Amino acid sequence: MLLKIDAQKAIDISREFLKQSYTTVVFKNITMKEKIWMVECDVGFLKDNIKKVRIDVNTGKIIGCI
Repeated sequence: MLLKIDAQKAIDISREFLKQSYTTVVFKNITMKEKIWMVECDVGFLKDNIKKVRIDVNTGKIIGCI
């Protein structure tokens, strides 16, 4: 069964993923393109360091992080 992942769930998935490597994770923006959520979070402590996590809208699986 495929799950439809809403924006809030995508943000939560991104935060949990990024918290594995960073102590500071602040949500900045979310967009959806071609059934992929692109969640932008700032993981910088003293200066901005934006990470973009791509999440499949149907499964909630992380496709990539840049």
